[in-house]
Order: sequence, then structure tokens, then C-alpha cells
Amino acid sequence: MDTIYPVITKADIALPFYVTGVGCQRNQEYIHRPLGFNNYQWAYCRSGKGILEIDGTECVIDEKCGFFFRSGVPHKYYAIEEPWEVQWLTFDGRNLSVFMDYLGYGMWEVAVSLNIEYLDKMVNNIYLTLKSGKRFNAAECSLLLYDFLLKMRKLIQSDESGGTKGDSLILDKVVKFMEDNFSYAITLDDIAKVASITPSHLCRIFKKRYGMSVFKFLTNLRVQKSKEMLMKFPGMAIKEVAERAGFNDTSYFCMVFKKFEGITPSEFRGG
Repeated sequence: MDTIYPVITKADIALPFYVTGVGCQRNQEYIHRPLGFNNYQWAYCRSGKGILEIDGTECVIDEKCGFFFRSGVPHKYYAIEEPWEVQWLTFDGRNLSVFMDYLGYGMWEVAVSLNIEYLDKMVNNIYLTLKSGKRFNAAECSLLLYDFLLKMRKLIQSDESGGTKGDSLILDKVVKFMEDNFSYAITLDDIAKVASITPSHLCRIFKKRYGMSVFKFLTNLRVQKSKEMLMKFPGMAIKEVAERAGFNDTSYFCMVFKKFEGITPSEFRGG
């Protein structure tokens, strides 16, 4: 497969999303984009082995592994076992961010145990449609891209694919941030910024993993931390325990504590 970068017209930009390039690097060169890429990209390894460095994480990308990132996400990738053959697809669109949020894509993803023949078939269809030069081929590619993104999302969520690492790493970072900052008045926007994702996407993936909202988890965490303080510091006033646990109002703290534990903080301390 050769590389194709289609001319993007005003009519193409009016589409919900469109393909900006497709190709295969027989031996992928070193790529470093400290400011991210100006398009979205999906890529997968056909042979060899490489490294993707993104968001402070180093991921091994070998045969049957793939990676995705949105535009503007700093990253670098390079071969460690040559030739590192990488098939890639780049795309953009005015409705793309909303669509990717809807499908549950993070700012980046790494997928393993992919069906390469299946991916090759989908990408090759896009390639041949672009290469045909026929009228409305951009619109046809938009439909093929829609199908590709939807099927890829299903594929990396299936048991056969081995799943995605991106959301897991994002949520680990989010939970650590809450554990380190539970005593402060942190907002949903604060938490989402730590993970470089939208608040709506954070709520979606958080609920999927933990079965509760971000703030119910945070409130539960604060209650558990308050229990530790009640036991560790028997002489500490309830008001101070509440403040150190992130509750500005003592009455509200006592109400929430009883809701979670079935007893008041004083009763818990009295044992």
C-alpha cells in the first residue's frame, strides 16, 4: 500500500469527519511530536516492535498491537526491533470529538491482540476509495471511517481483543489525584484536567469501571479517610476531622458519615 494524502476541499471539511491520510511505513521512522499531531490517528503494527511514549507512559507496540490518539496529544514513537511495519490512518472533522466521546474513546488508547487481517480489510477499503478519485469518494470514505471507528471501539472492548490500556491508566491517575487531594475543594473540572479528558468522558468511563459517579467515589474516600483520623487521633475535634477530610460543614459531614456508615462519627469513635 502506498501513502495517500487527499486534497481536502471545503466540501470535505463540511462532512462530519473525513480521512486526511492513509498508508503503511515498512520501517517506521522516529516520530516526536511535543505539541501533538494536528489530526486524529489510528495505527497498528504488522511486524517488528516499537515504543509509544504518551502522557508519561511507555507502551510496547508489537505485532497485533495498535494505538490511537486525538489531535494535540504530545507523543513520540520509534522502533526497537526493525523493521517495524506500521499501518496508519489519519482523520479529522468538526463532529469527531463529540462522536469519539460518545463511543467512549479516551485521549489516547493502546489495544492488543488485534485481528490484523480484519483491520487490513477495512483500511484497504478506505485506501482504494481514496485512490479511485471518483466523485463523492470523500463522502464514501467518511462512511467507511465511521464504520472503522465504530468497529474498532467494539473490537478493543471485546474479550478477544485483550482490551484497551488508555482508560485504565487514565482512571488510575484520577484515583491517585483524589487520594492525594481529598482534603481540598476539588471540582469535576479539576479532576478531568489531570487526565486531559472532558468531564463528560471522565464520568462515563469512571461509572463503567467503579459503578458509581466520580463524586460518590470521592465522598466515600473522604468518609474512609475520616474514619482513619477518628481512630488515629481520638482527641481531635469532629469539626477538624471534617475539615481535614474535605468537608467544610460539620453538620453535612455528620449526615454523610451516617449515611455511609449507619452511625455518627462520635458513635464510630466511641466504638
